[in-house]
Amino acid sequence: MTAGADRLSTGAVASPPWIWDASPLVCGLLIALCVVYLAGMLRLASERRLPTAALSRGLAYGAGIAMLILALLSPLDAWGDQVFAAHMAQHLILMMLAPPLLILGRPVVVGLWALPRNGRHAVAGWWKRSRAVRPVVDWFLSPLVAWLAASAVLWFWHLPKPYGLAFAEPIAHALEHLSFFLTSILFWRVVIADPQSRRLSLGATMIFVMTFAMENAMLAAILIFAPMVLYSVHAVAPEWSPLTPIEDQQLAGVLMWSVTGVVDLVAAGWLFVTWLASSERRTQRG
Repeated sequence: MTAGADRLSTGAVASPPWIWDASPLVCGLLIALCVVYLAGMLRLASERRLPTAALSRGLAYGAGIAMLILALLSPLDAWGDQVFAAHMAQHLILMMLAPPLLILGRPVVVGLWALPRNGRHAVAGWWKRSRAVRPVVDWFLSPLVAWLAASAVLWFWHLPKPYGLAFAEPIAHALEHLSFFLTSILFWRVVIADPQSRRLSLGATMIFVMTFAMENAMLAAILIFAPMVLYSVHAVAPEWSPLTPIEDQQLAGVLMWSVTGVVDLVAAGWLFVTWLASSERRTQRG
């Protein structure tokens, strides 16, 4: 990612920057995630343990990795340094698209299968015996903590001062993206939990999703209907952008409203259909 000074001094360029950011850290992490997942899938296949949904899960995981590449390495990252709508697109990918796709791939289970049998048993035994790490992880994975963390991060980084700090300091910019991604992982893990590990009923999970959707809609409305530019870093549009700063801000709000609305609606619809199916099964058993 570029330095903060470059972010503020590259406003007047004739064409959008077509720069791929080959960050060694980001590239290394993405490659490691792919290698571990592929190794787990191959071991599952070799031991004839692949579930029937393995293909769809693998495709979802691959799509999630592709979304991370788009958000963090593609020219979208350079565009986001100059155009609010592009920066918002990065946020939406890190919050609403990549996390649920990755979780659908069941990466923890598949990743454990990348280990040999003794290694898997050792990790499982350590997890069961852990009296320090496991309670902390369970606390972070609780629905209330996940909802509060996602909400706090959403509003904090869209306040003018923290937003400006993320443009001025590369570390703050990386922390902004990391916090969006990690809190969204917590959030979507609650929504897409396996039946045996689900902590909320399906009805409560629908409320969980829709209340957060209302927060996204509120923030989008502020961006769309604000009478002035809210962030000084976007007060001057680059020459290659056809949008004025206020139009850029409004487009960012429209993107947020539309993408979060569609994703949340799909999630709520899936939960509703799952609830109907489970109710029908209970009725048939009764």
